[in-house]
Amino acid sequence: MSARRLARHPTAHEALLAVAALGGHIKSNGPPGWLVLHRGFQDLLRYAAVLEAQERTAKM
Repeated sequence: MSARRLARHPTAHEALLAVAALGGHIKSNGPPGWLVLHRGFQDLLRYAAVLEAQERTAKM
């Protein structure tokens, strides 16, 4: 996973590559495939759920 941050307003291509990086995409292998994108999107959903749960518990 890359530690590089996205720009404040990333392009669709930059967002796609960020999701692919979450899924384990290696740049030298060419464009990301559907399986890598699926894995990355699943990780992104998990991270969002954790952040939402943390926000809910902080308000209690």
